[in-house]
This record gives sequence, structure tokens and C-alpha cells, in this order.
Amino acid sequence: MTTNIVNKEFDLKDKTFLASGKTKTIYQLNKEDQYVLIESNSAITAGDGAKKDILPNKDIYSTTTTVNNFKVLQLSGINTHFVKQVEPNSFIAKKCSMIPLEVIVRRLATGSYLKRNTHVTEGTKFNPPLIEFTFKDDVQHDPLVTEQDILEMNLKIGGVPITSKLLSQTRHIATLSFEALERAWQSLDVTLVDFKVEFGITSQGELILADVIDNDSWRIWPKGDKTLMKDKQVYRNLPTALNTPGATPTTQSGPLVNTLSDQQLKMIEDNYAWVATSTEKLVEFTAANLTNNNNNSNSNNNNNSNNNTSSSSTSV
Repeated sequence: MTTNIVNKEFDLKDKTFLASGKTKTIYQLNKEDQYVLIESNSAITAGDGAKKDILPNKDIYSTTTTVNNFKVLQLSGINTHFVKQVEPNSFIAKKCSMIPLEVIVRRLATGSYLKRNTHVTEGTKFNPPLIEFTFKDDVQHDPLVTEQDILEMNLKIGGVPITSKLLSQTRHIATLSFEALERAWQSLDVTLVDFKVEFGITSQGELILADVIDNDSWRIWPKGDKTLMKDKQVYRNLPTALNTPGATPTTQSGPLVNTLSDQQLKMIEDNYAWVATSTEKLVEFTAANLTNNNNNSNSNNNNNSNNNTSSSSTSV
């Protein structure tokens, strides 16, 4: 990301609504139409929206986590759509035409993978990480799709055909991104179990990592212990029942809302706050590693230069 773009002042008031999802709203910036404002809200949902609660400050925690994750990736040499954070709950990004796929990267076998592969033991390690695709469709619960399924859709996003070569690029970028975040989390003795990311096509036809990477996007197990998980899975695992005080369906077929007790709400908020704070340390770790690598590289170059000089002097 160039310094000029980061330092650029954006007119956040002159904007047009583009789209909204369960946890965020996207606005077009009218004076800078190659950029969008992505604003998080405080909703937390599960079961493709089957249940929903409002988690205090989740909009801030989610934006903080996403921004820090994108910083880690950019420090690691991975291009993303992130430009700059402008408010505690929003950031500027390059405008993309989104590919309707989620790319899932798995280091350990758990969750839905085990349901589909009952012969596999939970915690089985994939090396290299396992890559899966799902097609974004809440009605069908984001079905798993193969590369052949995707190619047969004849998708064309932002004028760019979704080919086997492009899918290979998404796998490569997703794997590099996972490994960069995995290394950073390891510095805090936290295991990144899996994550899901999305890609878009910029107005220049560039494939780029986009959307968000927040605490809804992954599984993280402190000390490698599933029982210590801090991610959205904690919310998913809580039983959904109408006998929870205050729990009511919004409509006959709508989501169940207000499903959490005050104690549960506090527990999950604490998890999201812990993750947001921890991701700041991920940025620090990655930046320090980059500095160390640069210093080592400069040192090696100096040594090589000295050796060459010495060799030249000897030959004279």
C-alpha cells in the first residue's frame, strides 16, 4: 500500500449505500469511486442467520481485528483491498467485484470437515493446509463445491472469467495468508486452526484478498486447546432455545434473537475484546520479524561486499 493512498483524505460524508450483510454495510465513496467504506455493526449470528444477538462493541472489535490482520498480511507481502482505518468501526478499502466463493484453509481437522469425513480424527494435521471452496448462498447454507463445480458455473466477475488458473491463484494467496497469520499467532502460543477468506476483482482486473478477516472468520485455540477457544464457535456452540429469558423469534420463519444470558453475553464480548487486543501484537510481531529479516539481509550483503573487496585486493 503506497504512502500517498494511506495519507489521502477521503470524504466520508459523500457516500452512497451499496450493500449490507449480517454484520457490515458497504458504501461507495462518490468522490473517490474506486474506494468503499466498510462499516461493521454489532450483530453476531449463527446458522446462516438462524439466531442473532447484539454484542456490545463487536463493531469495534471486528474492525480492529480485520484491520490488524490485513496489516499482518501486507507486511508479509500479500496484497489486500485494505487502505486505512478511518473510524473505530470502519475502514476504507479498494472497491472490488466480489467472487461468490469462500476459500477455507484448514490446518487441523475439526467442525464440518469431521461431519463429512467421519473416519478422520479431530485434530489431524494437514500439511500443507487443506483448501476447500464453498459457494456463498445462505439459503443453501454455503454448499461445498469442487473446482469442477465452479468452472461449470462459467462465472465472470468484474469482467474476469473464473478459470482454473485464477482458482489456483486464490489457493496460493489464501495459503500464504493463513501461514502468515499462523506464524503470528504462534508467537502468542495460539493455534490458528482454520480460516475462511474471500476474494474480489478490482477495477483494474486484479485478483485481491478482500472482505474481512475477523473473529467470525476463523478458529483459534490458545495453547492448542479446543476448550480454550476464543472465536465465534463459542457462540455457535451455545444452545438455541426459546426458554432463554428474552429469546424471541422475529417472525415465524425469522431468526431467533436475544438468545444470550447476560453472563454469556459478557463471556463472548470478553473473547472478542481479547482477540482484538491480541491482533495488535500480531502486527508488532510481524513488523519486528520484517525488520530482523531486513537487518540480516543487509548484514549478509555487507559481508559479501567485504569478501569481494578482500578477494579483489588479494588478486591485485
